[in-house]
Amino acid sequence: MNQQPVYRFDDFMVDTEAWRLSRAGREIHLDPVVLKLLLYLVTNSDRLVTRRELMDTVWGDTVISESALFKAVARLRKALGDDAATHRYIATVHSQGYRFVAQVEATSVRSLAVLPIKNLTGDADQGCYADGLHDLLITELYRLRGLGITSRQSTLRYRDSLQSLTDIAAELGVDALVEGCLLHRGEQTELTLQLIDGRSDRHLWAERYSGATPGILDMIADIATAIGNEIGAARLPPGAVGSIRGRSGPVDPRAIDAYAGGTTYLEQLSEDGIRTAIGQLETAVAIEPGFAQAWAQLAAAHAMEGLFGFTPPLDAIEMARTAAMHAIEADERFYGGHSALGWVRLWTGDIDGACVLFRQALRLNPSAPAAMHGEADCLMFNGDMEASLARLHELVAISPYSVMDNFPLPSHLYMARRYDEAITAANAMQARLPQFPMHRFFSRVYWQQGLYDQALAEERLEFDRRGDRVVLAALAEGCAVSGPTGAMRAMAETLAARAAESYVEPFNIAGAFARAGMADETMYWLDRAVENGSYEMHYIAFWPHLDFLRDDGRYRGLVERVYGPKARAIRELESSVRRRV
Repeated sequence: MNQQPVYRFDDFMVDTEAWRLSRAGREIHLDPVVLKLLLYLVTNSDRLVTRRELMDTVWGDTVISESALFKAVARLRKALGDDAATHRYIATVHSQGYRFVAQVEATSVRSLAVLPIKNLTGDADQGCYADGLHDLLITELYRLRGLGITSRQSTLRYRDSLQSLTDIAAELGVDALVEGCLLHRGEQTELTLQLIDGRSDRHLWAERYSGATPGILDMIADIATAIGNEIGAARLPPGAVGSIRGRSGPVDPRAIDAYAGGTTYLEQLSEDGIRTAIGQLETAVAIEPGFAQAWAQLAAAHAMEGLFGFTPPLDAIEMARTAAMHAIEADERFYGGHSALGWVRLWTGDIDGACVLFRQALRLNPSAPAAMHGEADCLMFNGDMEASLARLHELVAISPYSVMDNFPLPSHLYMARRYDEAITAANAMQARLPQFPMHRFFSRVYWQQGLYDQALAEERLEFDRRGDRVVLAALAEGCAVSGPTGAMRAMAETLAARAAESYVEPFNIAGAFARAGMADETMYWLDRAVENGSYEMHYIAFWPHLDFLRDDGRYRGLVERVYGPKARAIRELESSVRRRV
């Protein structure tokens, strides 16, 4: 964190500390001298800057011709989407120089986090409502252009924290914090909010708000506007992020209660938690059918029910699709519906369609975590693994304490065959999120590294955590007879037998048979995984434990089924990944 200024105009941001230009969160690469030229014009936007002044200050002791200046200005205009005729940003003053004509705002606050809103009503039942307001305020703050907003999941751990605000800001890597208290909720809702500089603990702004409870969303919007005004962050243009609800007017507080309850249960990542979340979110949208954020969260809940193996993936995907479409119908300007539908498209083989939706979501909210993850997948499928990993590092930075936003990084490193880095990233994630078990992931990586005993130890820890004595016994018996591959075979056969009686994720059974080196059985269960719509099948081109099948004709047929028209391009990408190892 630092206090050097950031300059914003339209949806552009010039970061003087990072020395970069970005637009809607995406970096625009400029030659250093062109970026220096932009910075000089921006910091002197209140006056005419002569050509001689630019040549003397931007280029310094380097002697250049006016022709070189003209070319640099032309490159800058091209990067900004400007031209000499329209001069939306840079106006030419004939025979003299240039003037930067766009409105420029400067601030030293680049990022902020909203801490959980405290319930000071004296009624413990209002805690859920306070949590809902916390989530909705974060959503509204996404409308502040060029400002990094930490995800809700990463701030929850600071509820009732005794840490200093400067320590919290340092842990989250943000410049400022928002604290809030719910003082009263009845026919009227009263809130107090304050904005604090996380680097100095200096209070920047504070205000008390009171209004009719059904108009709470207007109050939230007013709070976000006031925060933006204080730090000099402009709001995105109309039609960018969209409203919290699709239609104007009062909102039934019961919908916010149900939404907040659903969000809280969803974060448990357990079978009971996810199913309770679905029920709560269905209640929210039944009360307020125009509640776009609740529809988007319902889509995420259905998707996670399939992701964690609590229901067949095909059923979960269709439920997620329906909810995502409702979210877009309720408010097409809200990023959450586009992001959720993007994941549905990705899991059903429409990679190009998914990438369009992820880009749309990021235009609406450059800090949308699920869309950032989706964009990282798109980059990987387009053959740019380095850019994909860079995007995932950004995701971890804005959401360091969310399981769903942290796991993609070690997973992608594994798919890139960068095993040591995958282990390092997974250990870092485990240190931040010790409650989330990583045994299956470590087992996969260790196996690819040839560390079979360590891989089996992780499998034992996972099934011991689940209390699954049957699989533990199979692992022990298989290992005693045929070593590590025997253990994998015994585990796979045990899970396959169980699948005849209850749902077991076919891809996991295929993975166990793959580590046992059994091609026929692996292909059978991969085929079942396709039929079940298993999410993991979307990444078969990258999973290292399937490398032994790459030249099998049956596997090539499977790739055609999974990737459709993109199968040929994916096969070429698959080959290039293996060649680089």
